[in-house]
Amino acid sequence: MRVGGPDLEFTLVGVCFRVGTIVLHDSKQLGSLVSEAMTFHEGVVTLGHATPPNPPSE
Repeated sequence: MRVGGPDLEFTLVGVCFRVGTIVLHDSKQLGSLVSEAMTFHEGVVTLGHATPPNPPSE
């Protein structure tokens, strides 16, 4: 699935989840891979973390 706006495009690579937390693994427009973790409380993100981009594989 590709989503994004005029300056943002990424491809969802994978999803991990547990009660109250979700981690999205995605590939950005230049091919770098990142993971973004979000913790929810009552439907609102209360904590978020992201890994720095990894260079694309050759």
